[in-house]
Amino acid sequence: MNHGMRGPDARILPLLLILLSAPGRGEAQPAAAGDSLTFTYFAPGARTVTVAGDFNGWSKEETPLHPDSAGVWTGARAMLPGIYQYKFVIDGSRYLLDPRNPATVMNYNNTAQNSVFVYSPEKTVVLTSVPPSPVSNPHDAYPPDPDHKPLYLNILWHQHQPLYVNPETDQLAGPWVRTHATKDYYDMASILAGYPSVHCTINLTSSLLLQLRTYYVDRL
Repeated sequence: MNHGMRGPDARILPLLLILLSAPGRGEAQPAAAGDSLTFTYFAPGARTVTVAGDFNGWSKEETPLHPDSAGVWTGARAMLPGIYQYKFVIDGSRYLLDPRNPATVMNYNNTAQNSVFVYSPEKTVVLTSVPPSPVSNPHDAYPPDPDHKPLYLNILWHQHQPLYVNPETDQLAGPWVRTHATKDYYDMASILAGYPSVHCTINLTSSLLLQLRTYYVDRL
């Protein structure tokens, strides 16, 4: 007699079928699969099921799920690492949380909760509402990546201030020229001293230079 188990115990199989087919038991949080995330929702009576989130502009049509014969809806979407909020949309009108994802966060206008998760750079899903910490790179070291072309950036800072001169009093109407020049414009240029390999063009407009020279350098 062969006492080995070739499949589930006959007494357990009916229980498994009940659990898998019961409402709410088939829903699942996003699962990482390669460069995509798979969303699954159990809705045997639904006409349509989609996923709306801040990864697709909360579109009800852009990320559809497709059902199998048991009413389990599944769909995948390629995504970049980050933190994302989402909900399942049933029949185009009912927005539901993912009951298999315990992480939630209040939406922007504090009217309802959204499901939330973090997709890490290691391509794993973390069920949390805590934003991921940026990867530390204090020396700005970026190794060559053969799969990506370089991005060439031309940095142009246009430093401009309106003419604040009051012609009746021959004075500036406010301290905005001095404040912006010393607090913002000077700091932006001085930061470059720490990055000698970064080149930047700074344009100082005539209205800014006139006020700095006439009302501060020449007179003070």
